[in-house]
Order: sequence, then C-alpha cells, then structure tokens
Amino acid sequence: MIQPKKKKALVEAIDRYLIACLEFDFSSYVSGTRKEFKELNRVVDSIKPDNNEFASLIQNLHDSKSVCVQSRQGALLAARRVVRPIHWLILILLTLMIFVLLFVLRDAGLLSGLVIGVLAVAAYLLLDLLYEIDTNVFLDDIMTYVDIEQVFHVIGRPVYYPESAFRRPGFKSESGTHRVGFRDTKGRLKIRLVS
Repeated sequence: MIQPKKKKALVEAIDRYLIACLEFDFSSYVSGTRKEFKELNRVVDSIKPDNNEFASLIQNLHDSKSVCVQSRQGALLAARRVVRPIHWLILILLTLMIFVLLFVLRDAGLLSGLVIGVLAVAAYLLLDLLYEIDTNVFLDDIMTYVDIEQVFHVIGRPVYYPESAFRRPGFKSESGTHRVGFRDTKGRLKIRLVS
C-alpha cells in the first residue's frame, strides 16, 4: 500500500510532531510546532498509492490531515488571550482601591477585621481565577495523554512524556517502557528511554 521508505518517513514525522506538541503548553503549541507540522504535511502529501485499490485509504490519510489542520486552527482561536495588559492594569488598580478602602474603613472589631480579610482574599482569588481562565490553565490541566498514548502505540513507538507532565497533580505515566523528554543545560531537548 505505502512504500516502506514513505511509511518510515510518516512514522518519524508523526513522532516528531507529537513530541513537539507535548513540549508546549496549550497557548503556544500551534506556533511552537509549525516546523514539525509543515514536515508532517510534506510527508503526507508525498505519499502516493501503489495502485488504485488503495487510493481511498490514502484519501483517509488526507482527510485526517485536514482534521488536524482544523484542530490547530481551533486551538489557535481558543488559545488567544482575551484580557489585554491595559485591562489587567485597570483590574489591578480597582482591586488595590478596594483593598485600601476596606482597610481604611475597618474598625477595631474582630468581625470587621475578619470580613475585610475574607473580602481581600476573595478579590485576590478572583484576579487569579481570571488570569487562569485567560491563559487557558484549565485546558492545560484537563489535557490527558490517553489519546496521544494511543497514537504512539499505533505508530509503534514508545510513549513520550515531557518532564513537566510528572509535576502535574494526578498524572500517571503508562506502565512499561516510555520516553521522557528533558532539557539539558543549553536548553536542548534530550530524550531518554525509561523502563
């Protein structure tokens, strides 16, 4: 169906692209993986069927490429930050004004101090929540590796995890042999095989 040389090139391109995707957070993975995605597209476009019987299977490959392009476009739109620096400045100034007014208006009573403390903490937590929503921290946190693990299995490669994945709460790597990516002292990506 596919020439062995092309199959090997396709597996390599998919592997490099997936590794690159996992090395970036959600908000920057589209721009950070342009080179690998371009190479993957080049390899997919270079694959021609051996005969007409397999033309529909090659069409499925191109359909999958189109879905991948659409997913990247959707991710690019979803990853955009909505709150601009001027908005952050306004929000922070308003929060500081609330803090100052709360502390100026308080009296010596315990209840007053407690209520003002709770309101101050709540205002800070609201700013923190807005920041996390704006930077898509929630999307990063709910990202699972299950789908990507399956792709690595299909292409016959050990599953890859970035070193940062192991710092996520609740993360569990697949048992067995897998690859772990880490940065050396010069910032270059190094991959080691772990059993």
